[in-house]
Amino acid sequence: QVFDRYLSMGLVSPEHARAVLNGIPVAKFSFSNEQRIQARVALGLKQTDLVIGCVGRLVPLKNHQRMIEVMPSLLRQHPDLKLVIIGDGERRQALTELVNQLGLTQNVILAGQRSNVSALLPALDIFALPSQTEGVSIALLEACATGLAVVATRVGGNPEIIEDQVTGLLIAADDNDEIEMALNQLISNPAKRRELGANARQWVLQHASDQALQTAYDACYTKALLEHQALR
Repeated sequence: QVFDRYLSMGLVSPEHARAVLNGIPVAKFSFSNEQRIQARVALGLKQTDLVIGCVGRLVPLKNHQRMIEVMPSLLRQHPDLKLVIIGDGERRQALTELVNQLGLTQNVILAGQRSNVSALLPALDIFALPSQTEGVSIALLEACATGLAVVATRVGGNPEIIEDQVTGLLIAADDNDEIEMALNQLISNPAKRRELGANARQWVLQHASDQALQTAYDACYTKALLEHQALR
């Protein structure tokens, strides 16, 4: 989006423009049974729970209420399901009230702001990003680097990271039925979760790791230097 906007504003010519994704330290993010056990203990989860997680500020654009709204229907089919929302913000009280109103206090955990997200992600089976808008989400890249199956909205930079049915599932931001359907698909299919998670981690390693970022910047500067020298 930023790339297209700069081109449309005439700030840079197409032949001199290149988009470089954010890079994250992929080595910080991994998944093992031991990490899973420790993360679930830290979040107060049972080892037998099936866990959907969100990471992000509790603000309207992050759309967390939709995740809570679909939980009653999902729980009728999957009674061991838990939803963990990591983050804090202006919507915390409203989300807490919605959880209470729907009788979900045993199944939805508002975990607050955490400084150790990389250590908590292995607790999850599915990562959900229900935002109404996004740039290139670091939280999404981190979930992919952990090897989690992802459900993300088809907005902003999300489709640059998630290829539908390959590195995750893409959904509409304003359709609870579609959100529920995608989540149910992954809840019911552990093999699909493993496949999407493995593909997502591989994509991050190749395209959005700190090493990939360095390589992309090196290529940009090398190209610019060569063009400058050609003009001298």
